[in-house]
Amino acid sequence: MGRKEKVSIEEKLRAIKSYLSGEKSAAQICSDFNIHNQSFRNWIRKYNMNGENGLVVTHKNKIYSEEIKYMAIHDYLDGNGSLENICTKYEIPSIYSLQYK
Repeated sequence: MGRKEKVSIEEKLRAIKSYLSGEKSAAQICSDFNIHNQSFRNWIRKYNMNGENGLVVTHKNKIYSEEIKYMAIHDYLDGNGSLENICTKYEIPSIYSLQYK
C-alpha cells in the first residue's frame, strides 16, 4: 500500500499562502488541518525549495549517495545549521531523515 495524502495539494497551497501573507498563523493552520507544527514547517520548506512540485507526495523513497549522507551528517554535527537548514541545503524532504532515534 502506497503513501496516502491526508491533505490535498490545493489545500496545502491555500494554507501556505494564507500563512505567508499573514492571514493565518502556523498554529491556526495546524489546528485547522489537525497536523503537527513540524509537518506544516515541512510543507513550507518543500514549497520554498520546489514550489508546488515540492508538495506532491511521492510513492517511493529518494536514494541519497553516501557522500551526501556524510556531508549532511557532518554539517549537523559540526553545528553548521539546524536540521531544517541542512535538509534544505541537501534537498532532504524531512528532518526525520537526519534525526537520531
